[in-house]
Amino acid sequence: MNKLKERREELRLTQKQVAENGNDMILINNLAIIMAKKKIKITALSRLTGISRTTLTAIYYNREKTISYNVLGRICKVLDCSVGEIIVSK
Repeated sequence: MNKLKERREELRLTQKQVAENGNDMILINNLAIIMAKKKIKITALSRLTGISRTTLTAIYYNREKTISYNVLGRICKVLDCSVGEIIVSK
């Protein structure tokens, strides 16, 4: 649970940085939080989706600037969630 709290704090810092840059819309990536709640690791998600660990790690840590619909769809199918749960607009 401690990792989940750390991840939430990282996301808050990222959101603050984006807001300070003057962007009107903030997109928040909740993949790490959803994975923590479902107790699934990047390696397991990679095996189940066929998406490389490198790609999933980049998405998990918000290093990826763009995510294809195909990748989002495969993640959502395995995690049994919607795109709107992974990517949230603020």
